[in-house]
Amino acid sequence: MGVRVDRPGVLETDYQIVRNVIQAKGSGLKNAQTWRSYLADAAFLVGLEGERGILEELARALKSPRFVPYLGQKGFYPAAPLYRGIRLGKGLQEALESEPLTVRAREPVEVDVYVEDPEGELLLPDAPEEVLAGIGTLRSFSIRAVRHYRVTVQLDEEMNQ
Repeated sequence: MGVRVDRPGVLETDYQIVRNVIQAKGSGLKNAQTWRSYLADAAFLVGLEGERGILEELARALKSPRFVPYLGQKGFYPAAPLYRGIRLGKGLQEALESEPLTVRAREPVEVDVYVEDPEGELLLPDAPEEVLAGIGTLRSFSIRAVRHYRVTVQLDEEMNQ
């Protein structure tokens, strides 16, 4: 898997009040203040490399999802289609580098690319363990090695007309 950051976005914080929360001691209800952080106005291109049959199955699911897709919270819908096609004959890195920008721009843009790589310099504790945690237990994550580099990406001529 690889991710190209076409627009990094802005970290936003949303203040909310949750009503009628059961208190920790088990008796009574109260209102609770929460602060939720989310990434706004970001654009990413995600690429997967693997067996053709699996990629075609994922493509079908992205083109016809069973449920409305959302990004983190049900009110955060993707602004663009999630599926851009299968690129046969290209490796993951070549596909991420040659695909046009997913956002409007006046000129080619230098962007960050992150690709899973056992020799990668970034070690991220964000790979969920295979065994799913039960309700009320903490999820566990293993380390994933990622290679980071920058590349200049060309414009999507149709998008910029």
